[in-house]
Amino acid sequence: LSVRIGPGGSGGPVFNDQGQVIGVARLIEIHGQDIALGVPIDALRPLLPLSEGVALAEWTLPGRLVRKVPRHDVSLLSRLSAETVTHLLERIERAIEIGAPLYNDGHHEACYRIYHATALELMRVLTGADKVEEALRSGARRAESQDSPSGRAWAMRDTFDGLLDVGARRMEHDQSQGERSRLPSSSDRKVPHHPLTLLSDCASPNVHLMASTIADAISVGAPLYNDGHFEACFRVYEGAVLDLDRRLPRCDGAKRALLEGLREAGRRNQYSDKAWALRDAFDGMLDLIARAPSTKN
Repeated sequence: LSVRIGPGGSGGPVFNDQGQVIGVARLIEIHGQDIALGVPIDALRPLLPLSEGVALAEWTLPGRLVRKVPRHDVSLLSRLSAETVTHLLERIERAIEIGAPLYNDGHHEACYRIYHATALELMRVLTGADKVEEALRSGARRAESQDSPSGRAWAMRDTFDGLLDVGARRMEHDQSQGERSRLPSSSDRKVPHHPLTLLSDCASPNVHLMASTIADAISVGAPLYNDGHFEACFRVYEGAVLDLDRRLPRCDGAKRALLEGLREAGRRNQYSDKAWALRDAFDGMLDLIARAPSTKN
């Protein structure tokens, strides 16, 4: 089989006009720059343990080891700080970054030695991590029981992937817990319930201006708060109150209510609490605007 192929294409598939593989490029004939010799697919078919109609994606190498990635409970890391968990995951990821390319290049023993050395190092340096140490020790024992360097490398990789999985779940759990801890309970919030007369001196355009300014401040500030930027959120809310106090003609009752929210924020120590004081003031004002049947023209 001779085909036209560019330099560097040796080992690649040769397709017909219907997208079917008809051969594999083997080598380039030095006297013809674009001419390569290929091996017909029929000559290669006996080497492939593929039954008719089986997709290539479903094919696995004969004798390939079955992976056994352990599924740990998050309690495996319950005694470890967030910093220790981060160090554990980073160290494992670094070992994989070094070892996996070596394995893919055929250096299975080198890959295994890197993984095994990393496990030993983690067992030595981690404190208060008895369950993690046992997981690593169990993986090392399983690796040592394998007959080939390839099997030993994969046994250690299974151990690492199990720890990466539980570490990721622990970090997600910590993040969700942290976000919930930032939010006050309903009993802690103090959303004021204003009488409708508070808007008696506020013309309709000014009410709309107040509502849109508050809504815009919340749309900007709330995501900042949820990302942990409490002071930034508070500053956005504070700016909206001061801007309304400056721009609104009359609307004295509404402005007093918003400024009272700002004073309440000043009495609190944490920026997260300051932000919620103004959010309470905003929600109280939005509730009043929603209840008002009409405004003065």
